[in-house]
Amino acid sequence: MAFDAGTSGIKAVLVGVDGTIRASANAGYSLLRPHEGWAEQIPEEYWTAACRAARCVLRESGVEPELVAGVVFATQWKGMVPLDEDGNVLHNSIIWMDTRAGEEAAEMAQASGQSCVARDYWPRILWFKKRYPELYEKTVCFLEANGYLKYRATGEKAIDQGEHFARSPIERVQELFDTMLEAGGLDADKFPPVVKSTDEVGRMTVQAAEEMGLCAGTPVFGGLCDIPAVTIGAGASAVDGAHIYLGTSGWLGVTRAIDDGKPRIPMVISEDRWIHTAGMQAACMSYDWCLRTFYCAELAQLGDGIFDFVEKELSQIPPGSLGLTALPSLNGEGGPFSPTMRAGFTNVTASHDRRHMVNAVLEGVCCILRLRKGMIEKSTGRPITRVNAVGGGAGSDHWMQMMADILQVEVCVPENARYSGALGAAYCAMIGLGLCRDFDECAEKVRIKKRFQPRPEYKEVYDQKWERFCKTADALGSL
Repeated sequence: MAFDAGTSGIKAVLVGVDGTIRASANAGYSLLRPHEGWAEQIPEEYWTAACRAARCVLRESGVEPELVAGVVFATQWKGMVPLDEDGNVLHNSIIWMDTRAGEEAAEMAQASGQSCVARDYWPRILWFKKRYPELYEKTVCFLEANGYLKYRATGEKAIDQGEHFARSPIERVQELFDTMLEAGGLDADKFPPVVKSTDEVGRMTVQAAEEMGLCAGTPVFGGLCDIPAVTIGAGASAVDGAHIYLGTSGWLGVTRAIDDGKPRIPMVISEDRWIHTAGMQAACMSYDWCLRTFYCAELAQLGDGIFDFVEKELSQIPPGSLGLTALPSLNGEGGPFSPTMRAGFTNVTASHDRRHMVNAVLEGVCCILRLRKGMIEKSTGRPITRVNAVGGGAGSDHWMQMMADILQVEVCVPENARYSGALGAAYCAMIGLGLCRDFDECAEKVRIKKRFQPRPEYKEVYDQKWERFCKTADALGSL
C-alpha cells in the first residue's frame, strides 16, 4: 500500500507486485493561509486522511489486510513539523509554498555566502526559533510530512535521504548543510537519522494498524518526497530519463549520475543518481483557475466531466491561440522570473473568447517548461529528446500534443499517470522487499500508454509563440 500526500490531499493505492494498481482512493485535508505568503497544514490531518484512504482502498479492492506486504509514503517536500519528547506537535507544518521567512533567508544568505530564499527549508526553522524560542527548545525532533506519517505508523523517527536538510550521504552536500545550519545557529541534533527510501524503518504498531485497517507488524519503508517518487513512477529513474509533472505546481526533471561534482540538494533517488529539476509554481493551478473563471457554470453542472467538455472546446482553437499570449504566473516564479511576477494576457482582440484564453494559458505553461528545458540542457550539455509526462495535466491529449509541439520532443504518457507519485513510492517498497532489483528495473516496468510526436507543420507557429512569450515576460520586467 503506497500513499502520495500532496498539498490538497492524499492518494492511497494498492499496487500488485507486477506494478498494476488494484485500487485507489483519495482523502483531502485543509490548507491554512492565515497571512499573505503563509501556508500551513495540520499534521494530524495527514494521518487521519491516510487512514480514511487506506480503509477505502481495502474495501474497494476486497484484499485482506494480511496480504499487504508493506506500506510506504511519498509526500510533499520541505514541510516543517516540530515534535516534543512525547511526540506532540508543537506547531502546524510550515509547507513548501510558504514564503514568510524572507528576512531569515536574507540573514542566512549573508552569513553563509550561499544562495538562500524564503522557500528554502532552513529559513523556516530559523523563523520558528526566533518567534517561538521556548517551543524551539522543547523540540526534540523536526520531521516533515513523510517522517511524520512514518512516525505515526511505527513510532520511529527518521527522514529519508531525499528530504533531510541536516544529513546527507553525499560529502559535498553535507558540507553545504553544515554551512547553512551554522549560518542559522540551528541544532543538527534536532533532526533524526537519515534512511534510504528502500530501507525498512519499522513495523506498524497495533494502534496504527487498527486505525488504518492493516495488520500490526506490517513493514513500513523509508519512502521519499514527491519529485523523486514521481520520477520513479513516471519511468524516468534510469540515468538520462526525463519527465514532466503537471500537478498544482509543475517541473521538468532529468535523472543524472551523482558523480558530476555539483552540490545539488537533495533530490536524491539513490546514492548514485539525483534529479536535475527546473520547476514552475502554477501548472494545473493555472488550468484550474481558468475553469473556475471561464467555465464556472459548466464546472458546477458537470463536476469532473468539465475536463472532457473543455477538451472538446479547445480542440477548436488553432495552435498559437490567434496570437493571444498568456503569462501563467499566479503564484510567482523562480529565476529568471521575478518572484513578484503575476499572471496576465497580452494581444487580446475581439476575435478571442474563453477558449482562446484557456488555450493560451496551457501554451504559457508549455513555454515556461520550454525555458526550463533549455536551462537544464545548458547546465548539463546534453539534449533532451523525450519526456514522460505525468500528473493530472497529462490526462489532456490536447495539452500533451501542444507540449510535444512547443518543446519539440516526443511526449510519452505512462499508464496510471495520475498516480505516478504513489507508484514510485511502491517501487521503493518493492526494492526493499526484494521484489524488484533496482531503479533501472523500475524504469523498465513502467508501461507507456500514449505517445505524442512534434508536428513539423506547427513548428514555425510555436517558435513565434515562444518569441512573443519571452518578449512579454521581458517587457513586464520578469526576465
